[in-house]
Amino acid sequence: MSLLLLRKRFNPRNLPNLQLWLDATRIAQADSTSVATWSDQSGNGYDATQGGSAARPTFIASGLNGLPVVRFDGTDDVMSIPSSTSTFKFLHSDVSTIFIVAKAGVVTDPNTRYGFLGTNGGGNTSVVGININWDDRASQSLNNAIRTGVTNGVGWRTLNTENNYFAANTFGILTVRTDPANATPLERSILNFNGGTDRKNNIENSTLSTANSAQDVAIGSGGASAFVLNGDIAEIIVYNRALNTSELAQVHRYLSRKWGIQLA
Repeated sequence: MSLLLLRKRFNPRNLPNLQLWLDATRIAQADSTSVATWSDQSGNGYDATQGGSAARPTFIASGLNGLPVVRFDGTDDVMSIPSSTSTFKFLHSDVSTIFIVAKAGVVTDPNTRYGFLGTNGGGNTSVVGININWDDRASQSLNNAIRTGVTNGVGWRTLNTENNYFAANTFGILTVRTDPANATPLERSILNFNGGTDRKNNIENSTLSTANSAQDVAIGSGGASAFVLNGDIAEIIVYNRALNTSELAQVHRYLSRKWGIQLA
């Protein structure tokens, strides 16, 4: 099935409240060249950029089933969306739906932690923001953390970790749905891998922060330069609302068919 046909059948812009859409197939440059700007396709102009040439990720023309990806080196490759602290506040203080097609690690057992997207800057609980991380220090897990900015060490609003969930060096479709103001802690973060069973493990119950994040949105890290990804990102889609069951299925089918990733 051609990529053109898939785009005619579904486009993330068809659904309301699209805030960010980074698609590696829309990058027009030569193989193995550095990516200074990853243009946002949502229509909002929230391009991800990297001004320092040494910290730019690499465009790989055939990284996933013949389609391109953006490759991060695990050392200093990070992209950011400038002046996004108030624009993307919904990521840690309101409802959001985030889709990420990516892989973490280039070996079977990296035994480290990598970030896909973040506005927090790592494990600092005194900084408001969100992290979506992959962690292999104890198990190959997916982690969604929302921090409230509390300085006494109790800075969690959400901490949802699913262990043995996402194998190293394997592409997958990650879906993170957040609702940090929900009165039921288990409903504040929902993790989903390849359209399978929803996982709800959050038990944190601290007070929600409505402050802006201290960091811009980082792509390829947990925020700022923390937990820099050693791996690839193919596509990121972000909505500032909860998608219903039918809409979630539409996006999962679109990503599965496009990237050749089998749904669970």
